[in-house]
Amino acid sequence: MRNVGVPVLLGAILLAAPAARGDGFHSPLLRNPDPHRWAITLREKLGLDRSDTAARGEPMPGFSRRATAGKLLDVLKYLDRKNVLLREFPDFNYDDIPAFKSETEALLIAIGKDAVPLLVNTLAADVREEAGAARLKLARDFLDRVVRILIAIGEDSLPEVMARLPRAEGRFASLLLRVLRGIVKDPDFGRRVDLWQRWYRIRSAGKSGDLTAVPMLLAALSDADRRFRLAAARALGRLGRKEAVPYLLDALSGSTGEATVRAILRALGRIGDPRAVPALIGKLEAGNAAVRGEAATALRFLTHRMFGFDPQAPADERKLAVARWRKWWSSRPRK
Repeated sequence: MRNVGVPVLLGAILLAAPAARGDGFHSPLLRNPDPHRWAITLREKLGLDRSDTAARGEPMPGFSRRATAGKLLDVLKYLDRKNVLLREFPDFNYDDIPAFKSETEALLIAIGKDAVPLLVNTLAADVREEAGAARLKLARDFLDRVVRILIAIGEDSLPEVMARLPRAEGRFASLLLRVLRGIVKDPDFGRRVDLWQRWYRIRSAGKSGDLTAVPMLLAALSDADRRFRLAAARALGRLGRKEAVPYLLDALSGSTGEATVRAILRALGRIGDPRAVPALIGKLEAGNAAVRGEAATALRFLTHRMFGFDPQAPADERKLAVARWRKWWSSRPRK
């Protein structure tokens, strides 16, 4: 980082910051066990995230939501919402870290994906200047905090991290992998960049709606590695293509892992093809309550019926409900 002062930025941060504790750093990312949930709540309170997935009514541990949101709104207005922060951030120097208040981190998290290239470039630049300075504790602390910000931004960090990872080396690659593993809890491919890339292609196909990727996803359903089978099932469910149903049913009959089975059941429910109903009814008798619940949910989406099935009910009650399902399906008029 360049050794240049940033009085405008630091002045805004210090004006808005609460009283310092210890070394002057009291980050929500360190105190909160789930920083991404905290970030979602923060974005909603700042009016930056209006999606249906925003966490509503979630407490922010150790914070007054109203006071925190008001304080951050004031800082955002002072900083022209984000442009000044993004412009001045590269000029932080390691001696400024005690003044790196929770508001700075929170603003970068709230800005989200627009801050990601800056943060990744910061990691790359500081690693290149590693001769001497970057081995200092302050430098390590700073890079650790940048990594935590990227993790808290979450999904929006992934495209930039994955784009940079194949060419990254040494410590920069290690930092990017830390970000990746912090966002993606399962799977974890360690340092195998090629496996991360393949998994990300499968995952991205579902999220982007890329129908040309369907053959690749169908092939991945029978992969020897359950992590690719799981990613493919999730992606096919998002794409909603009925030609995937026979492949999903075949994969369901051969799958034993709970996560993969549940992903296939969810995909079948989302696709909504009646050919899946018999297999879904069969999974109502699974020994795993979570699998039974997933099958019941898929059937409800597909048929708009329930027949009193409760995945947590005693076995005899579940048996009667399954019998009602089977009777209805066998007596249903065939087209």
